[in-house]
Amino acid sequence: MRELTSMQAACWIGRTAHAALGKVSAHLYAEFDGHAIDLQRLRTALAQIASMHPMLRLRISEDGRQSVASVDQAPQLEVDDLRSMTAQEATQHLLRKREQWSHQQLDLRHANPARFSISLLADQQFRLHVDTDMIGVDPSSFRTLMEDLADRYENHEQPAGARPTFFDWWDRAGTDALFKAAHERDRHWWRERLGNIAPAPSLPLLDQQPAHARSERLSTWLDPQQRQALTQLARQRRITLSNLMLGLFAAVLGAHTDDPRFRLNVPTFWRPPLLDGVDQIIGDFANVLILDVENQTDTSPAALSTQLAQKMVSLLEHCAYSGVNVMRDLSRHHGSPQLSPVVFTAALDMPGGELLSERVRRSFGSMNWLISQGPQVALDAQFACADGGILINWDIRLDALPQTWVTRLFEAFLSLVTDIARNPATFDQPLPRKVSKQPLNALQQAYLLGRSTQMPLGGVAMQEFREYRGEMALDLLHSRLAEMVRRHPGLRTHIDPNKRVQYVSEDVQLNLDEVDLRHLSIEDALANIDARRDDFAHALFDLDRAPWNITVFKLAEGQLVVFARMDALILDGRSIATLMLELFEGLTPQEPSGETTAAQANVGEQRKVDAAYWATKLTPVAGAPRLPWLVALDRVGASRYARESLLVPKESFAKLCKVGARQGLFKNSALMAVVLEVLSHWVNEGDLCVAIPVAPLSDAAFANRSSFIAINWTADDVRFIERATRLQVDVMKGLQHLAFSGVDLARLLFDRCGPGPVLPVVITNGLSWPSAPASSAMRLHDGLTQTPQVAMDIRFCANAEGALLLDIDYARQMLAQPLVTDILHTLGRAIERIASNSDFAVEAASIIDTSHYRLNSPPGEAFGDGFLGQIARNLFTPGNRKIALICADRQLSYNELGDGVARIMAALQARGLRQGQVVAICLPRSFEHTQLTLACALAGLMWVPIDAAAPEERRRYLLDNCQPDLVVLNDAEAVGHPTATSSELLATPAALPDTLADLSMNDAPGYYLYTSGTTGQPKCVVLNNRATSNVIGSTLANWAVTASDVFMSVTPLHHDMSVFDVFGCLTAGATLVLPGPGEDKDAVRWNQLIAQHRVSLWCSVPAMLEMLLACRAGNALQSLRLIAQGGTTSNRR
Repeated sequence: MRELTSMQAACWIGRTAHAALGKVSAHLYAEFDGHAIDLQRLRTALAQIASMHPMLRLRISEDGRQSVASVDQAPQLEVDDLRSMTAQEATQHLLRKREQWSHQQLDLRHANPARFSISLLADQQFRLHVDTDMIGVDPSSFRTLMEDLADRYENHEQPAGARPTFFDWWDRAGTDALFKAAHERDRHWWRERLGNIAPAPSLPLLDQQPAHARSERLSTWLDPQQRQALTQLARQRRITLSNLMLGLFAAVLGAHTDDPRFRLNVPTFWRPPLLDGVDQIIGDFANVLILDVENQTDTSPAALSTQLAQKMVSLLEHCAYSGVNVMRDLSRHHGSPQLSPVVFTAALDMPGGELLSERVRRSFGSMNWLISQGPQVALDAQFACADGGILINWDIRLDALPQTWVTRLFEAFLSLVTDIARNPATFDQPLPRKVSKQPLNALQQAYLLGRSTQMPLGGVAMQEFREYRGEMALDLLHSRLAEMVRRHPGLRTHIDPNKRVQYVSEDVQLNLDEVDLRHLSIEDALANIDARRDDFAHALFDLDRAPWNITVFKLAEGQLVVFARMDALILDGRSIATLMLELFEGLTPQEPSGETTAAQANVGEQRKVDAAYWATKLTPVAGAPRLPWLVALDRVGASRYARESLLVPKESFAKLCKVGARQGLFKNSALMAVVLEVLSHWVNEGDLCVAIPVAPLSDAAFANRSSFIAINWTADDVRFIERATRLQVDVMKGLQHLAFSGVDLARLLFDRCGPGPVLPVVITNGLSWPSAPASSAMRLHDGLTQTPQVAMDIRFCANAEGALLLDIDYARQMLAQPLVTDILHTLGRAIERIASNSDFAVEAASIIDTSHYRLNSPPGEAFGDGFLGQIARNLFTPGNRKIALICADRQLSYNELGDGVARIMAALQARGLRQGQVVAICLPRSFEHTQLTLACALAGLMWVPIDAAAPEERRRYLLDNCQPDLVVLNDAEAVGHPTATSSELLATPAALPDTLADLSMNDAPGYYLYTSGTTGQPKCVVLNNRATSNVIGSTLANWAVTASDVFMSVTPLHHDMSVFDVFGCLTAGATLVLPGPGEDKDAVRWNQLIAQHRVSLWCSVPAMLEMLLACRAGNALQSLRLIAQGGTTSNRR
């Protein structure tokens, strides 16, 4: 049995009802009407081709693998004798049969992928019915099938030549080095272009689709004269006839949908010549090319046909990676299923010219009916040379598309084709279009996606809210706003979220609301406004009109409060600030030079260069900033936002800029450096990678042409001024590599560091934005921005007087308000410090407020009983035969354990190891591991537990990172550091130590533990004995642990909770049970050990407790008197 090809698998899955545009098999049904058929010869011919082509006996198993049935299960000819029926009865019977066969799904689990039937009619007339499932017989193979069937019918007595089989070809494809290399090359080629693949055409798909698929066809035939005219035109333009028809179809579809940009599904049936005679094989060689169509308003069908012909050459050069895989990758890229529901299939440039030969016509008559179905296909426009002319056959899903719409599209296409055949000059004339529409740029599409609540920190629009208060005549506000809408296309820009396009309406529509609160006192009116503000600021526009709104609250005494909300789908921050100045101050900006247009991604060489730059530049980034988030970034849902603000006096801001300028820093560079340095003090680990919005200054119409770059701030040992200078250089270089957009950057980082938002921190520079003077009658009172997948936006701008305004807009679900306020005030202190010292330096001690720092408990209340001293007494006091350790069928008393500890201590000393040196313990859970841990702790050696079962690469990293003076292993191996085996350290008897310094209260590092690490690399935590002594002493007291207790060690020994298992138990003189080899993750065995040894204390992470409880049997756990969980979030069930 073999795996299915990508196309076969897609067709197999598409049969299911839950698939988009599913509920159908990919099959082709044809009818041939002829005269005088020899049934026996036809049966013989059918048997011969079933033997020649094993794929006619294909079977698909339950697990989706393909095989071939034996010859005795080959397709049989079904005969319907209708000769006794009246003409009307026969016609009705044939129509019912056509309907049934057009919609049937051949059962490939138990039957063949081809079905043949003949209807015998009066006067020796007949109709041959052939239905082929494309999983076994692709459309190009259908031609081979009919040609071979006709050949065998006419020459049934002659032996058929040997043919290679599809499985022969498929096996060769799986092993051919060149074929596999081409597949990998083309996979990378397509991956680089995923972000630029056009959307699907915006078809008017029906909202409610019936339970059953319903397919129909629209068909016509162009006569030989028309074919000749079109063929000659194609030759003159140096394109193929197929590409000419492709251009005409794309032009009409684009004009019909108003899509300036869309994708088409173009099937190809090229067969890599891995075998001789590959063109004679029946099988599935189908592939699809995902073709982008750029169909702008002024593009003629001629220009479009030439453009698409060039694109087809490029696509054919990279077709080794199948279109099915491309669409699957595209769905992953967008995070939602992607379709290419419109198919263009052409058989106009085939060898021999005609779709079927004269022999097929001679044997079976004319093919007078042809229809196909395919999953995820709403319209399949087919073109083939037939009967000297061109057969145009469109298969449509009427359960998905309105028939009137498709009919108009078909008629428009046919009208264009016949016009061009009659008058070739028409080929160079653009088609009439409705409204000029432009595709949304990548950032706009990302903003639309961010409205979905399915993504973390989604469910919001990227929009700016502003609140103004003061006095202004309402009629003046009305007239100014009306004039602004007339003047600025951005205020008339509409967004079509379904078609992913934008267009400028000619209608001057004022999105202005008025609320009259003059009947209330000023105080009550403001309270009313306060109650409305949050909902207004967070409301999402419906996009049924231009996404902006001005709401005016009329208060007593002529006062006004104005809410303004502008969506970044149409306007960026600088545009919004300028428009507000025009509305309230009457300051008309310079007349824009042209209409707003969508930014087009540069997909040429510059984009490749920029992609390589950013891939290298962001290599050190290990993930999103590790700030004190309230919720994990990949788990947070939708959030509302809030703003905290701080005004830095003009004098301090000016001094900061002056100090920075002396160091060669621009204002924005100096400010960003201070922001990043301050914020880095709240980062738990790793670097601080943030997004910096950028927008080219332009005198074009107000719009949103912004993007963003990513800056990685590293808190290394380099001086602050040097890092600030490096920041400025990084920003300047980033501005030279904008062809790789901010959305591309986010995807790049997501692929490396996801899941969850990868750039949740933004720093927005508004220093160049205009602001109203202090004398303005309408003053800016408040504001707020929100952005999908952004948890914190630190914004700075200058007011008209020169003071610096710092705003932090933050997601309430992600950051606590006191924390944000603390960051903001620390920023203020840092700026004041630089300004007062005239030195561009930021020292944490001078700006970080540590007054709130507290110890977990007062030092005087710490437990200082000396846990190591107590363990030493338990180990080395003669006659202590109390059981200390149990593992499998072995037991060690405290004295026996002490003997092993003494041996190891002596052996370590003999090797020259002294207090403060590092010993890495790379052993499984065992007596030896415990003995070595105790020996190191008592001798003052820093011990480091290394997971012996960890992958070699991780073990190597841990050992290289902790730089041990000795690594202890079970078996000798080279690890790049001095080593010893546990048996070597235990080999020589040693006297018990006479005296030992009690190191329990030592503040020096006592041991290292490596956590899993939130940046992808394990993180080393350094712990001392004094803190450990306090934890052990307080826990033993709180839990009333005694020598009669029995502990069980299941937590991995490199985890912090295992420290209490060992040291807490042995300090109390209790017994510790160790699971035996292979039992570390055996919860059934844990239950048995608890029951067998009467374990009384269990301490583990919640997941291990859940495993224990899930496997409990009867009263096996009744000995447990206390269960403790920790280390991660516990399950409260």
